[in-house]
Amino acid sequence: MADGFRRSIFSLSSMGDKNLSTKLQQLFAFLSYTQKKNCCKEEKLSIHGKQGQATTEEASETTEANSVIEDCFGGQVKTTYTCLTCKTESSRTELFTDLPLAFPEYGTCEKSLVGGDSRRKKSGDSAKTNDEDKKQSDSAASKKLHLNDLVQFYFKPEKMTGDNKYFCEKCGELQDAERSIKLTQVPDTLIFTLLRFSYDAKRHTRTKIFRDVKYPRTLVLPSDCDSAETSEKPTDRRKSVRTMITNKIEECGINTNTSNSKGEIYSLFGVIIHSGVSSESGHYYCYARHSLFTNPEAYCDKVQDCKDEDEIDFLQNKWYLFNDSSVSHAHFNSFSNVTQRFTKDTPYILLYKRITPSQAEGQDIDLNKSLHTSEVDPPMRADLRALVNKDNTFFLQEQEAAAKTKSTKKQDAANTSSWFNWNNDDDNGPPGSCGGGDGGSGFGGLNGANRFIF
Repeated sequence: MADGFRRSIFSLSSMGDKNLSTKLQQLFAFLSYTQKKNCCKEEKLSIHGKQGQATTEEASETTEANSVIEDCFGGQVKTTYTCLTCKTESSRTELFTDLPLAFPEYGTCEKSLVGGDSRRKKSGDSAKTNDEDKKQSDSAASKKLHLNDLVQFYFKPEKMTGDNKYFCEKCGELQDAERSIKLTQVPDTLIFTLLRFSYDAKRHTRTKIFRDVKYPRTLVLPSDCDSAETSEKPTDRRKSVRTMITNKIEECGINTNTSNSKGEIYSLFGVIIHSGVSSESGHYYCYARHSLFTNPEAYCDKVQDCKDEDEIDFLQNKWYLFNDSSVSHAHFNSFSNVTQRFTKDTPYILLYKRITPSQAEGQDIDLNKSLHTSEVDPPMRADLRALVNKDNTFFLQEQEAAAKTKSTKKQDAANTSSWFNWNNDDDNGPPGSCGGGDGGSGFGGLNGANRFIF
């Protein structure tokens, strides 16, 4: 769960019932404290108002909410185009809230994407080339990818040649060029979108890529930016943590393709899975855990003896499965091997939390036990708590009325059955299948039921 984002939303001031930030506050309040199986109805989240018109207060609150989203999920990427003729560089910087990761192509397909030999082959070599390409494709398909492979493919410089030439303003014409991507600002919460849906030009259909991928608990993200830490001491602490973790991951056989001072440490805390064979249909469910962590420097002392990258994990190892209205305990292996168990189920959105000493929790947070939001969130505003309490009271009244109606119907059925039995045999009481009920609980067996509240 994105605990930092939820905390930031709760910290916003309320400026009206119909604004985005207020609706998000209400949503998180209901998710945390409702007694219903489903946290809220659609009308509780709808935002009413005339399209194209907004008051000054609404515009201000929307800007405030957007600022929170940018602070939690926003980063900056710098794209540089280099003309291979005159060596002139042209750059632009853009904001992003997620990074799209494509699956590396193999054989001639890869060359068309990242450059390589674009010369036309002789017709006599076509059969031999096709056989070699097929063998390469089959070999690539059987190989399990690592998420790091997709990340490196994203940052790999791309040659712009042929029909994809770059227009150089200095040369005044289309030229061969190279495009490179670098992160100049990294987000606190990093979202990867795996591009599993592709267009098949031969069949004119959209297909789904079922390639299996290993999803590490701890990831080193290449970056060319300095931390937001301002003082010298925290910066040194951050560099010490990322240097140690990067070296350890490298020792486990994973090529991070970063220098010790050019990378950020992230921990996986959420995975959204698509179950289906195409983008037009399917089912979605999610695995998640709290994104809270304690002193990363102290944890670094514990990873010295780690022999596998899966043993390096800064977050609480308590996962949950969110599937429609059902929430249950889960395990890391439940989704890390999901494609092997269910071929149609593939993770397609990954959420990672940035690990930096400045965002560590205090020592009063015990990550060895299950956490409730009330233990980690700031005190809830009185108006939000009153709204949830009112809804819970109404819900319990509905449950009690439904239970009384059910009990009355059972009693009427028992009395009717007893009357027939008295006419047939005065010595026999009502049959054992009649009466009984729910033991007078008055709540249809809901008392004492365990609920997961997040």
